[in-house]
Amino acid sequence: MTAGFGASLLGGLFALPILCGLAIRLAMGGDWFRDLDALTCASWRVANQLSPYGAALACPSGRPTDYMYLPQLAALLAPFSIGPSAAIVRGLLIAAVVVSIGYLLWALVLRRTRAAPHLSRAAILPLTTGGALTCANLAFTCHALVLGLALARRRGPTALIVAIVAVSALKPIFLTTPLISASEAPPLWGRGRRIGAGIG
Repeated sequence: MTAGFGASLLGGLFALPILCGLAIRLAMGGDWFRDLDALTCASWRVANQLSPYGAALACPSGRPTDYMYLPQLAALLAPFSIGPSAAIVRGLLIAAVVVSIGYLLWALVLRRTRAAPHLSRAAILPLTTGGALTCANLAFTCHALVLGLALARRRGPTALIVAIVAVSALKPIFLTTPLISASEAPPLWGRGRRIGAGIG
């Protein structure tokens, strides 16, 4: 029981940045889903023939962060950003981020695996904060998609490479993801082929 209590306490310490950030947001209030609102706001601007990057332009949704994505993404959602469909799209995006966060928590920490115990994997929790969660950063959905396909790669790397290319349009840092193949087991030719396909 002592060992279990110690493990729980250590896991709680690892989760402290997330828990503190959530507690502060709940206690002090503030705008939720600001990163996600940046996307919906940019889409609304495009639908009204305005620049998606006009930070000084008012939007009907909260106080979004500055829009940092490609203009094509805002243009894609523009037809759905006016009228009743805008709330539906926003709700679907929020749901996608929440589900993605839940999946990442399960896949990275809670999932049973022989590779490492839960407590060792819980050490990654301080890499994010409660603020990132409450902003509903789309990076969570990108990570969840890539990780999910990486864990299911027995069917081949094609779907994973397509997903990496797609999410790189949102977050170019994902173009480095094919390097995970370098840590796989031999043969070397298979690893090099996958890395080359990803780079291509």
